[in-house]
Amino acid sequence: MFTGLARDLTEKKSVEKELEKTRLARDEMFQRYHLILEAAGEGIYGLDANGYTTFINPAAERMLGYSRAEMIGKPQHELIHHSQPNGQPYPVENCPIQASIRNGKVYHKNNEVFWRKDGTSMPVEYFCTPITVGEDVVGAVVTFKDITSQKQAEKELIQAKEDAVKANNAKSQFLSQMSHELRTPLNAILGFSQLINTNQEEPLTSNQEQGIHEILKAGKHLLELINEILDMARIEAGNLSLSIEDINLSDLIEELVALTLPMVKGKKIDLYNYVSMKGDLYVQADRVRLKQILLNLISNAIKYNTDGGSVWLDASENDEGMVEIQVKDSGMGIAEENIDGLFQPFNRLGTEGMGIEGTGIGLTISKQLAECMEGTIRVKSDEGKGSIFSVFIPQGEPDMASEGFFLEPV
Repeated sequence: MFTGLARDLTEKKSVEKELEKTRLARDEMFQRYHLILEAAGEGIYGLDANGYTTFINPAAERMLGYSRAEMIGKPQHELIHHSQPNGQPYPVENCPIQASIRNGKVYHKNNEVFWRKDGTSMPVEYFCTPITVGEDVVGAVVTFKDITSQKQAEKELIQAKEDAVKANNAKSQFLSQMSHELRTPLNAILGFSQLINTNQEEPLTSNQEQGIHEILKAGKHLLELINEILDMARIEAGNLSLSIEDINLSDLIEELVALTLPMVKGKKIDLYNYVSMKGDLYVQADRVRLKQILLNLISNAIKYNTDGGSVWLDASENDEGMVEIQVKDSGMGIAEENIDGLFQPFNRLGTEGMGIEGTGIGLTISKQLAECMEGTIRVKSDEGKGSIFSVFIPQGEPDMASEGFFLEPV
């Protein structure tokens, strides 16, 4: 009998010990959760099944301006979530927090406001997570943060973008107007210079011919710069019109080879045209603008090449419905850290003192034109060995080559 009683007492003490251990573990867990709630930077509060506040942490008190005593046991929606950002009433049946209690779903919102005790509102981002016991929803926990600074930053960013667009439009309008104003007298200078140069009745002396030649050379360079600035202004203002058609690339490349022949001979460049060997290869583009792009790239490949160097022209179709047109040279190449600056306007990457003519915006315009025709330009370069400029343009169809369509300004 005594043995059985002793065993019962031992078992009772063991159970009590386990219960005490469980109680201590529970208290420790509650204490840990309490410390987390107290230290959290985000506002946190709990709701019961009726939407009444059951707890609130210090961060929520601080942001809302209510004390715990003023929040506990009060209907959360009517107290801090009663109105929408525009001040209109927020029906409780439309509130995601109350919906979470009804349907047991988690809700995340970042476009609503909570109302402070002083009557002011603050934009918040919040998560509402239901509390379940078995299959029953017995409440919810809401975590939120004040996103006033984020909303202000977004507002300032939108304003800055609008200001930048206005400034860019004003700049483009100014450039366009100035370009037209400059072209008128420049065309007169070029026209009269050409008349003087071709006047057979009053032949020029050698010095006069040299002077006229320099006037024409400088005038054409200035006209090229004005035309490029005008193109850039049109593109930036969205006033560039394109006439898209299917173009025989071999024919276009042969035209460009003929155009650049004087430059090739002047620098004793070996120009290899592999495009003509590919047969009929068609692209869909604006003929004038594609010619402008490729002429710029081929001219650069010649200008920035060494005397006696080489330029290779090639093209191929890829699996993405594009034609890759390659302009490869054996020139000076471009340092890897400078490639990103290639397409920035007026950035000649330090070649200004090399005596090579250029405006510094040809590549910028070429890339913009390619993108306007749903293509792009990519560059690979090895400093001291040469560069490869690849123009990607949509493939065309031979039976459509005689047809075309007008593309509205982009």
